[in-house]
Amino acid sequence: MKNAAPVASALALVFVCILQLLAMWRLAHRPGLDVDESEFLHASLRMARGERIYLDFAEHHPPFLFHLLSRMAPRDTNDRPALDAWVLRARLLSALFGAVAVAAVAFVIVRATGMLYAPAIFIGTLLASPALWSRAFADVRTEPAALALFCAGAALVLLDSRRITLAAIGAGMIALGCLINPKWPLSSVALGIIFLVAAVRAGRAAFLRGVAMALAMMAAIALLLVSTIDPRLYVDFVFVQSRHLFWWLSHRPEVVTITPFFHCPPLLQPLYVFPAAAIVLAAAIATRDSFRDVRIVYGVIALVVTTFLEIRFVYAYPMLFVQYYILWGIAAAAAYAFLPAAVAGLLAKGVPNVAPVARVVPVVLTILAIVAAVAALPAAGVPDPNVVANAALAARLRPGDTVFLGMRRHPLGAHDASYYWFGFGDFVPSAIDLAKTPAGARFLPPIREEDLPPCRLERGLEPHLRLVTGGDEVAPMPVVSGCIDRLRVRGVLLPTHTKDVYYVRP
Repeated sequence: MKNAAPVASALALVFVCILQLLAMWRLAHRPGLDVDESEFLHASLRMARGERIYLDFAEHHPPFLFHLLSRMAPRDTNDRPALDAWVLRARLLSALFGAVAVAAVAFVIVRATGMLYAPAIFIGTLLASPALWSRAFADVRTEPAALALFCAGAALVLLDSRRITLAAIGAGMIALGCLINPKWPLSSVALGIIFLVAAVRAGRAAFLRGVAMALAMMAAIALLLVSTIDPRLYVDFVFVQSRHLFWWLSHRPEVVTITPFFHCPPLLQPLYVFPAAAIVLAAAIATRDSFRDVRIVYGVIALVVTTFLEIRFVYAYPMLFVQYYILWGIAAAAAYAFLPAAVAGLLAKGVPNVAPVARVVPVVLTILAIVAAVAALPAAGVPDPNVVANAALAARLRPGDTVFLGMRRHPLGAHDASYYWFGFGDFVPSAIDLAKTPAGARFLPPIREEDLPPCRLERGLEPHLRLVTGGDEVAPMPVVSGCIDRLRVRGVLLPTHTKDVYYVRP
């Protein structure tokens, strides 16, 4: 009976981990592609054909994942079985990165609390937010790889301040993660400050050793960047262009209709996270026995604050998709995992003999986490109607045909008719707008709406164009929308069975 609680905690953690692995396996084998997966995979295929990112086709994400996926791509990009196998490999690689990230955070949570139920709460909370969970730990996108480095690096920085060399390696891993996915600048700075404070406290020799190691890591990262891409292109397309996209989005008329934190999962809303974080912080300050390693707790609370500031002031708030809440969600879920120990510590300080009551808190939260994880488990074998629709579109294409299709309807491997090939409702109009400025004209081609495939088709300049996106997807580009409307009236664009996708009459 004495060992019942640790055994139950261990079983709960094992069960939740099995659920996570099962969810990853099901997500990897699901039919169809998420819209961002389609973008990353298709851009990688373009690179596998010899096209150059930023120069031959538009992108505003860092190039590293594209390079990796392009090296894994099949030689024949029209071989459907080979493409399907490649997609599965890419998803399993993302799932591996995601598992590393989850394991790193779970490990520091156990170190901070000494309780096996705590990471079960952490994992269950994330599984209860399936859209965020899949984008963070399973989908083919930059977040899983970046989080594996960021979370493992943060663990090295937070775990033991006496091992400065390991902490320096951790700082370098965080920097590399942000090079792959530069969405967490304030959080990276916060962890960098924690590393420097620990290095100073460790003494002069340890400080010099740690700083030397950190600088060596930064030099290696700079070498990786220079050997992969022209650093000017990286800065212009990843930072300058993305910053303008955020500005453009935040000034759209529909921004007034967006509810703050609209795409943030319910369990991770600030209304619930900040009170939990306040209780955890109060326990860390007021009691010495609530946590085994209070330094980790302070680090997680710092990430709750910095990730909130990034959401509010760094991104295109409030027009944010769920992927912008990923690191906030991880920090919030970790704060929830600390909550039982914090409540038990605070109650024990004010109420004698409270241990039996305090045990109820982790039991209830662990059960809720497991129930939420089971409810959010991806269903197996669910048919995706988009797969059928996109296969029908792909069947219309012949060798040499090109398309002007959004990523939701873009057959993987189809040839694009334009430098701008995705994001017709936001990325493309913002890039065209940026190209009119001196800063944008420095690196963007002088493409106007009149130069995009639908308008070129109207002038008889696109003989190989076969499929065109219309409707709401191109609504922010009025010139392109006008060209499509006139082509439809003339009978040049014929409707397909897919809404707002048109076939160009031969």
